[in-house]
Amino acid sequence: MLSNPADDERRPRGAKPPQVPLWAVPVVGIGIAVLSVFITLKVYGTGVGAWLSDFFQSSGLAGICALGAAFLAFSGIRRQVNVSLRNLEHQREVELKRAWWERFEWAAGRAVPKNREEVKLPYNAVLSTLTGLAETARDEVQQNAVGAITEAAVQAENEALNLERSSGSQSFNRIEALQKYSEAAQNSLAASNAVDAQLYEVQVSEALRRILPADELDLQPRLSAGSGGARFRPDAIIRRDGVSIMVEVKYVRSNDRLWVKRLHGVSYGMREIGATHAIIVTPTGKPDEVLGNSALTVVSWSSPSDDNRLLAAVKSVVGSHDH
Repeated sequence: MLSNPADDERRPRGAKPPQVPLWAVPVVGIGIAVLSVFITLKVYGTGVGAWLSDFFQSSGLAGICALGAAFLAFSGIRRQVNVSLRNLEHQREVELKRAWWERFEWAAGRAVPKNREEVKLPYNAVLSTLTGLAETARDEVQQNAVGAITEAAVQAENEALNLERSSGSQSFNRIEALQKYSEAAQNSLAASNAVDAQLYEVQVSEALRRILPADELDLQPRLSAGSGGARFRPDAIIRRDGVSIMVEVKYVRSNDRLWVKRLHGVSYGMREIGATHAIIVTPTGKPDEVLGNSALTVVSWSSPSDDNRLLAAVKSVVGSHDH
C-alpha cells in the first residue's frame, strides 16, 4: 500500500515507521517448533513429555514468559526513544536554521540599510556580526548569503570613503575585525575578496606608518574632482625632498588583464594630483620592465617582513628624481 505524502512530510527526517524486529520472526518460529515437539512427546507418553507438561503448568514458565515480555517491551521502548531522539534532533536543526536566518536578516538590514530610516551599524560592528554568521553557517546557501551581504557592505563602506586611517588605534581595530572575518570565512563560500582587499589596504597603510615620518606621509589625501566629473583619491601620498609620490594599493594576485586596467587608473590619478611618481603595492609585485612607464614602481608587500623593501622603493624613487 502506498504511503500518504502528508504522513511522510510530518515524519521527521530519518524517522521510520514502527516495524517488527527481524529477530522476532525466528524466535517465534523456534518457540512454536519446540512447543510442537513437547506436545508430541506428551501424546506418546514419554517421561520427558510428562515432565515438560508439568513444567508448562508451573510458575517457571510464567517467569520465562515474563522475561520475554519484558525484553520485548524494552525493545519497543528503545525504538520509541530512538525515534524521539531523531525528532528532537530534527526540531533542533530546524530551530537553529530559523534563528540563524533571523540573525542574518537583522544584520543585513543594518549592514546595508534599504532606506535612511533604518539605523546602520558602525562598520566594525557589521564585520563582527557577519563574522559570527560565517562561523555558524550550516550549509552552502547560508555561506553564499553571508558572502553576498559582506561584499555589499564592503562596497558601501568604500563608496562612503570612510576608511579610518588617521588613527592608529582605529586602524588596529579595523585590521582585527577584517582578519577575524577573513579567517572565519576562509575556504568557504562566505569568503570575500572585497574583505581581503580592504584588509590588505589597511595593513599597507600601517606599514607606511612604520617606515616613514608622519610629516612625510599623508594617509588622508583630499578627493580630487577630475575631468568629466570623475573623482579620485589615492591611498596615500609621500612627500620627501620635494618629490611627490602617489601610493596605490592593488590587491591583485595574478598577471591578468586587470593589471593593465588598474595601471591606467594609476596614470590618470598621477595627472590629477600632480604626482611625479607612483608606487604600486601588491601582494605579488610585478617587474618594472613590463610596465612601460618609468614613473611607476611596483613593490611586493605581504607582511611586516617586507617593510624594508617598501622603504627601499621610496628611497629609489626619490634618488632617481634627484638624478
